[in-house]
Amino acid sequence: MEICFKSKSVGASQFWQGLHKIKHLFKWGAIHRVGNGAKTSFWNDVWLGDVPLKISFPELFRMSRNPNARVSEVWSSEGWELTFRRSLTPSENRTYSNLLQTLSSFQWMDAMDEVEWALDKSKALTTKSLYSFLTHRGVCVYERLIVSGEPKSH
Repeated sequence: MEICFKSKSVGASQFWQGLHKIKHLFKWGAIHRVGNGAKTSFWNDVWLGDVPLKISFPELFRMSRNPNARVSEVWSSEGWELTFRRSLTPSENRTYSNLLQTLSSFQWMDAMDEVEWALDKSKALTTKSLYSFLTHRGVCVYERLIVSGEPKSH
């Protein structure tokens, strides 16, 4: 889900300009609960596991025809429909099989996508949790994040 700041930061208040400067950091603490998949990025958002799929499967992400696809755009009644810019090598086919295995655990819900904040026990974005994340350089004692705001990789 893209964090959307509709106004421009030029000529805006210092507070709003500050939000524009750190909005990309929101992704480090956001966990997506996919409902219909319409607002969640397949490769870029954390929605299945602890890190974005582009981190877990970087070689497939680099070859994806649509690296900004929403979850709903790569699913049909036939199953997952990911397309790549070229044919996959045998090694890449094994990686693709691993991705499909990972995706097999996903359960669709008849609901809108939602975002939870991993940096607060309430799962809600709070000023305190964001401030703590920023001032401690991403070092959080929480199971979803590690040093410097880098997500866990498996």
